[in-house]
Amino acid sequence: LRPGLGDRVTEVKTDIYVTSFGPVSDTDMEYTVDVFFRQRWTDERLKFNGPMNILRLNNLMASKIWTPDTFFHNGKKSVAHNMTMPNKLL
Repeated sequence: LRPGLGDRVTEVKTDIYVTSFGPVSDTDMEYTVDVFFRQRWTDERLKFNGPMNILRLNNLMASKIWTPDTFFHNGKKSVAHNMTMPNKLL
């Protein structure tokens, strides 16, 4: 469940860095774009007030954390590239 469900809106900030654009097809009305896509939000449920400055999480623990269901409106096709290791910063 998202943070603040039933109480407040969860604000998600996004960054998109375009690494390449094209080719563009006028006849098919299509184009290709490669981007780095980053999202940030605050989830107070994950606040840690322990004696350690750094809390290390493994990939299984990180996969249980809520993430936004982001999509690109009017997109024909989107592909999220899989890495050898999951690429998450918590």
